Amino acid sequence: MAENDFILKAEKISKRYISPAGALSIIGETGFEVLKGELLTILGPPASGKSTLLKILAGIETPDSGSVTYGQFQEVKTDAAFIPSEPSALPWLSVEENIRLGMRAGQEQDTETVRKFTQAVGLNGYEKHIPANKSTGFRFRIALARAMAMEPKLILMDDPLRELLPERKMDYYKLIRQIMSKGDFGVLWATTDITGAMLISDRILLQEQKSGRIVREFHPAKRSTAGIPVDDEFFGMRAEIELFFYS
Repeated sequence: MAENDFILKAEKISKRYISPAGALSIIGETGFEVLKGELLTILGPPASGKSTLLKILAGIETPDSGSVTYGQFQEVKTDAAFIPSEPSALPWLSVEENIRLGMRAGQEQDTETVRKFTQAVGLNGYEKHIPANKSTGFRFRIALARAMAMEPKLILMDDPLRELLPERKMDYYKLIRQIMSKGDFGVLWATTDITGAMLISDRILLQEQKSGRIVREFHPAKRSTAGIPVDDEFFGMRAEIELFFYS
């Protein structure tokens, strides 16, 4: 792999929290790269340190050790957009006003530009709607459009679809892949969802609960045109991941 083929490189990242009971290691020394245009998933059981790791990569938290490099520039996070576990939208602003919050200074903010993003996430016609009391899925679409409006090279997603029913998640998995096929950015997704990770990921990194380290890497079967691989390789890999999860 050439030096400039990665969007993000994390090296020897670690994080501990200090409590009255002593030091608690959240992330053991770990590292990986996100390649251009790929959907990389960090898959792990609950409380394995996935959210903390994403917040470090987004610059929200500071690691105890290690470094984060975006492209050729160390510690520069302006090329990344972060979608938290509870996708947010300011409830007193319209859909289009929420999206404009993500736009860079000097970027075209006319109606047609905003409509390009609402159309990409399936919110065309909802530009003037106020998102108060809207569903998780609706707010995720706004958050995704706002992230795209930042024109990032990488979107970090902290399992924002975890509250949805499995059949509803599938619609959003297909949406993410569809948007990526037309865009020029990568996605780093942290989740506990084994099925979702296998259906849409280019690579999967397994994060161990006890140590918080990345301990395995999987390459899911190539997707069919429907985006749903269901061959023997798929089921065998799923069984191997489930054994890791529940052992």
